[in-house]
Amino acid sequence: MANLKDFFNNVSKNNKIFTAEDIGEMTNNEYEQNEEAIFH
Repeated sequence: MANLKDFFNNVSKNNKIFTAEDIGEMTNNEYEQNEEAIFH
């Protein structure tokens, strides 16, 4: 398992890790806005 203690998402410029639950609760617009950061 990866050590995520120091994770930083260079796309969103924060340490947010999107879970399946987060993604499932997003509207289509929210998903489109966050898509690049989700896949990063």
